[in-house]
Amino acid sequence: PIQFICATHDYADYGHIVPAPYLRRSFTLDPAPEQAEVLVSGLGFYRIFVNGKEITKGILAPYISSPDHMVYYDRYDLSGLLTQGENVIGLLLGNGMQNSFGGYVWNFDKARWRGAPMAALQLTAKLRDGTEFSLDTGSGFKTHPSPLLMDELRSGEYYDARLEIPGWCEPGFDEQDWTDALPATPPRGELRLCEAAPIVVSEERKAVSITPYEDGYLYDFGI
Repeated sequence: PIQFICATHDYADYGHIVPAPYLRRSFTLDPAPEQAEVLVSGLGFYRIFVNGKEITKGILAPYISSPDHMVYYDRYDLSGLLTQGENVIGLLLGNGMQNSFGGYVWNFDKARWRGAPMAALQLTAKLRDGTEFSLDTGSGFKTHPSPLLMDELRSGEYYDARLEIPGWCEPGFDEQDWTDALPATPPRGELRLCEAAPIVVSEERKAVSITPYEDGYLYDFGI
């Protein structure tokens, strides 16, 4: 079985914020690949980047599920995205149902699967000289806190753009300040390829007004 990894075994609550983690893995291909694919699962959600380009199929990927019952994974064709020389695959992980600490009404905060976000990944490639290359989350992944300081399925996000890390998922990045990812206890649910249609953004709206209200702000989207 593929190893699930995490940035930390610590997980967030309303009184204890843990930033969403970045995960990155640099690897070298020689010669260039003829074809390649990656299988990826993220609990709760993930965004995936290859050489600086996001290829995530949609939002809330792979899909919403109970990790005790079903763990979805996605398959991506990497044709044209990998090159000869250094390549980088990156992940950003969100809490999702893995740590839905705002679900008090449904007792999601007491779920036995609750824990820090984790991911599993397997990349395979056939190189132009006929040899094969593979890597997975068993080793080599580095991690660092992202600018996404808080994320919760029902309570939204806190994002601090001042903490952005330019080039974090691109070749040539200096990762000396990053730490090794940790092995995670695998989920109990059955791994299954997600064949559901991706959840996509159909429209974006800008607030017509933002008003200070109690200890936060009231956004009016004019709907």
